[in-house]
Amino acid sequence: MLLSSHLMSEMQLTADHLVIIGRGELIADTSMADLIRNNEGNTVTVRSPETRGLGAVAEQLRAAFHDVRRPSPYELVVRGAAPEQVGDACFRHRVPVHRLQSSEASLENVYMELTAGAAEYAAPVERVPEAGALMEQKAKVGQS
Repeated sequence: MLLSSHLMSEMQLTADHLVIIGRGELIADTSMADLIRNNEGNTVTVRSPETRGLGAVAEQLRAAFHDVRRPSPYELVVRGAAPEQVGDACFRHRVPVHRLQSSEASLENVYMELTAGAAEYAAPVERVPEAGALMEQKAKVGQS
């Protein structure tokens, strides 16, 4: 069955396979699971009081070709790894885990990212004046 919809949350629950077309070009032809799983929005966050040990975990995960960010000395955000891989790396380095959280991208986020350059119609972007310019404008109007 072919179904076209702009209701991404419903499509994420309903569809098994997706074909995404933009400007007449095929952008994606894949299963829902693969599209979501392979998206860059999928991350695993680990938090621990062991800052030195987290550094070793980060190096091990980078060596396995995972993208690792360290937003604070107590936290790693890992892309491209399963929560089990991150937890196992922490265990190997004897790093106590206070939080291990997996975040998955939504279909809407993935769709918007994939079709960003293929939008035929987009709302115009209006420049908002800075606060100082607005104050000057109001002052001029008040003087008249």
